[in-house]
Amino acid sequence: MNRKINFILALAFAILTFIGLADHASNSTALAQSTVWTISCKGLVAKDRGLWFDAAGPGPNNEGGFFWIRNRTAADESCTASISIIPGVSTDKYPFMRVRAAVNDGAMFSVQAIKMNSAHSACSVLAGYVIWNGSDDNSEIIGKQLTFTEKTEICMIRMTLTDDPNEIKTYWTNALIDEIRIWDGARTGWEETFTVTPP
Repeated sequence: MNRKINFILALAFAILTFIGLADHASNSTALAQSTVWTISCKGLVAKDRGLWFDAAGPGPNNEGGFFWIRNRTAADESCTASISIIPGVSTDKYPFMRVRAAVNDGAMFSVQAIKMNSAHSACSVLAGYVIWNGSDDNSEIIGKQLTFTEKTEICMIRMTLTDDPNEIKTYWTNALIDEIRIWDGARTGWEETFTVTPP
């Protein structure tokens, strides 16, 4: 009888553990396991910036990430959100980064792919980026794709949102991100769809 109870308890624990891991992995899925997004900002206090998951807008039955800052001064106000990719994603196998996003007027938004430095001691070297500038800040979802020019491993993704121009001080600067995907055109090595709030 005790064996049966122990087996049932062990099975229940395994199922709960699996559900917890699946929920965490749903934040950033595919071959690589990622951590959560961290945000650092310039010229802003915590209440004046955010990255929200499960935002409406990218399309029918499709949520996204809403990255925003509140402009209050004529100085530069910007935020960078970063997520580590562990293990890294090979650009040899997955040579493209695709991003779909909409940016409002008065905003500049970029997504950077980061690789390890030459000493392999830090994930700190820019491998490539896509950017939404003044000609793209019309609140329309636009897809951009980067082709990596070298064989390396992407170990981090960084998103940067800034007011453009800096003199804006009465606007909400924001970007709605549908997805960030590292892929080969068919298979996905890593993606972020912002459909679940990180634990």
